[in-house]
Amino acid sequence: MLSELIRPLCLARKITALALLVISPWALAQPCTTQDNCKIKVEFRGDYLENTCEVSINNGTANETVALPVISINTLDHDGAEAGSQVFAITLKECPTDKVVSLYFASTATGMNASTGNLLNTAGSDFSEHVEVRLRNSEQQQMIVNDPTSSQSYDVSVAGDITHDFIASYYANGNSKVSAGLLNTAAAIVIDYK
Repeated sequence: MLSELIRPLCLARKITALALLVISPWALAQPCTTQDNCKIKVEFRGDYLENTCEVSINNGTANETVALPVISINTLDHDGAEAGSQVFAITLKECPTDKVVSLYFASTATGMNASTGNLLNTAGSDFSEHVEVRLRNSEQQQMIVNDPTSSQSYDVSVAGDITHDFIASYYANGNSKVSAGLLNTAAAIVIDYK
């Protein structure tokens, strides 16, 4: 399925590698009994074409887990409140040289909120309500999901690893109070080569 998404983009002289970013902070105080079950799971899967970059999360593999801190629902007490930030690094390795590589996050129409640009939580009886995941780059600028202009550039002028930090945090959306519960959301990481 991912290769079907990649091929049309290659025809436009733009090579795109997709990787899957799954965010699952078992979050928001009450269901969390230990720090081990309060994590964001970041998984990357994809097809790489020609001379593409390898992806590494936090100096590990492309399949790493990033833990969001356990927070009280009281920290998300109003619309637009943001709390529980966690930095994670995405390193691109062995990229083609003399290229500008841009990275942005994408999701399905039902996996993101078009109004806030955030990732939506899974709906269900054990899941927190009115909470989303906001992604930011290291300059604290929001990485709007599904917006290629909201990207992080990696300038690959010479061979070597290039790392940028990103930030994931809880985000309260709506006038209703955030409820305690689980959080599970997913996004793809899109890498454009120019």
